[in-house]
Amino acid sequence: MMQKNVIDRLTRIALGALFVVAGAGKLLAGSMVVHQFETWGLPFSEVLPTVVGIVELLCGIALVIGRSNRLASAPVLVIMLGATLTHLYNQEVLPALFVLVLVWLLMRIILRRRSEK
Repeated sequence: MMQKNVIDRLTRIALGALFVVAGAGKLLAGSMVVHQFETWGLPFSEVLPTVVGIVELLCGIALVIGRSNRLASAPVLVIMLGATLTHLYNQEVLPALFVLVLVWLLMRIILRRRSEK
């Protein structure tokens, strides 16, 4: 049981760190990310990368420090579902599969029983 808790904790921290880096990247890359969102045909491509970047950054920080894990996972889960659909629509299968792994990990955090903490 203790080994499972350690694995869950490390997974949460790694996932949070990934979202911190991804969110910061979107905020720092600016016009490159806007161009990519435009290429994918996403609406509000001037604003959407900033919103997504802020959500990923803040939720990633919350996951790393272990506060409100379910609450922090839900917004990035929605973003990752959108990313999956975007990649599939644009026939980008490998990125879609990677994002689906993130969706699965986020669902594990959200659906984890309180008694398992």
